[in-house]
Amino acid sequence: MTYLRAIPMVGQPCLSCHGTGIDPAVTARIAKLYPKDKATGFMPGELRGAMLVRWDAASIADGK
Repeated sequence: MTYLRAIPMVGQPCLSCHGTGIDPAVTARIAKLYPKDKATGFMPGELRGAMLVRWDAASIADGK
């Protein structure tokens, strides 16, 4: 089975780190901790990505 869910940009607190007007101190911390991060510049309502989960339904039914 597969479950797919969109990750929309809904507003605060998400915009604090992923939006367009990020505090310079937060920007510096993101750059230090995640130097290859590209998850900024989003506006409310935009799609940030998706979460995909796959599992074997038979294994769950069998309790494995």
